[in-house]
Amino acid sequence: MGRIVGSTMDEVGIKIERSYQGDGEWERILFSASIGDCHDDTSLDCGEGNFKEIGNALRVFPKKRPDEYSCTLESEYGSGDFKLHAYADKLGHTNLEIVIERADNNERRFLIPAEPAAIQRLGELFLKFSKPKYRLGIWSLNPDSVTLLEWELPKLEHPKIDPALAEWEHLKKKHPTHEEIERGKIARKIIEEREGPKQRWELPG
Repeated sequence: MGRIVGSTMDEVGIKIERSYQGDGEWERILFSASIGDCHDDTSLDCGEGNFKEIGNALRVFPKKRPDEYSCTLESEYGSGDFKLHAYADKLGHTNLEIVIERADNNERRFLIPAEPAAIQRLGELFLKFSKPKYRLGIWSLNPDSVTLLEWELPKLEHPKIDPALAEWEHLKKKHPTHEEIERGKIARKIIEEREGPKQRWELPG
């Protein structure tokens, strides 16, 4: 068990990373916290609702003085827990405490002094990360270093049509088979029954 206390001068970060397993049937979320050279992480299985709940709470924190918010994300498979505690005192000083707890009851606590605006940015990050299109979210005390990355999907190019295949399609239209002719007749008959026969106009003799 260890407690790491940070300051506004430290390099502080929280990383959320999504990975799909089992052909996309379920997902794993990797939570990481760091202060300076100290780092710890845990892998959980949690749904989008957890991120929305946390995001909605943090993006308006604090609502009063004093105020606090706590949440725990637990792993169904017992690999560990991720705990987040935000609190504000009567003077308006706000802090974040992140606890990474492992299955063997070994835990590490990160105490991060953070301005309300920084905590609210973390809430916005959780809200956006609730959308499955995002694979990585990184938060820090520096507002310019917040990162949110989408999945890099392969770009599909229009397939080039083989000249021989194009000629074959042209010949099929020019010389339809007996079955294609019969299907065309049936289709025209259905249209005539529904809309009536088309009038044929003839030039006067």
